[in-house]
Amino acid sequence: MQMEVRFDGHQAIDHIVAVASPALRAGWDGKNERVAFIIEQKDGMMAVGFWPRIDAPAAMRRLADGATRIDLSVALRAAASTVEEPPPSNGYLQCLLFGWQGCAMLEIHPDDLDRSSAGIRPDDYIESILAARDPDHAAKLLGDIERALADAGAAPLDELRRLRELVGRRWHEPAALALAIGKAHAETTPYLATPAGQRARSALNALMQANADRGGPLNAPRSGSA
Repeated sequence: MQMEVRFDGHQAIDHIVAVASPALRAGWDGKNERVAFIIEQKDGMMAVGFWPRIDAPAAMRRLADGATRIDLSVALRAAASTVEEPPPSNGYLQCLLFGWQGCAMLEIHPDDLDRSSAGIRPDDYIESILAARDPDHAAKLLGDIERALADAGAAPLDELRRLRELVGRRWHEPAALALAIGKAHAETTPYLATPAGQRARSALNALMQANADRGGPLNAPRSGSA
C-alpha cells in the first residue's frame, strides 16, 4: 500500500492505522495471541502482517539493530520486552507501528480493524489540519461534520455541537477545549465505520493536536493509543 500523505502526532497514527486496517483484518485469526506490525518500507510502501508471539521479540530486536537513531532502537527493544509477556487480557491486539520517523507500540480494539481510509480523500485530512488552526474554520468544519453524520443516520450529537460552539467562544482556553474534544471523540466513535465518522475522527484528532500545540493536554482517547 502506498503512503502519499504524512502527518504528525495522533493524525499520523490514526491515518496509518486506517490505511493498514483492511490488511490487518484479512490476516487476523480472531485472537490476540499474535503480534501485528505496520512497518514503513524504503520504497514508500508499508509491510502489514502478524508475527507469532514467540517470534515477535527477535523480529523487533533485529529492527532495533538496524535502526539509525538511538531513540528508535530503545523503543523497539522496549516493545520486544513488552510482547514477551502474555497478550492483553482485554482482548486488544498489540501492534508495532514503525517508520514515518517514529515507533509506537499500539493496542488496537478488534472492532477498529473494520475501519478503512477508503472513501476518505487525502484532501479531507489536509482540510482537518488547516481548519484546526483557526476557530472560524474549525467551527465550520465541525458543522459540516454534524450535518454529514446526521445524513448518515446518527442520533443528535450534543457533545460535537457543544464543541463547535466552544471553539468560537473559548478558543484560547486549551484545558476547556481538551475536555470538549475528548467528549466529542467518544461520542462519535460508534460511527467510525462510516465516511462521516472517519472524517469526524480526522477533524477531532487534528483539533486535539493543534490544541496541544497551544498548551492543552492530549487527553482525548484513541483506539490503539501508543
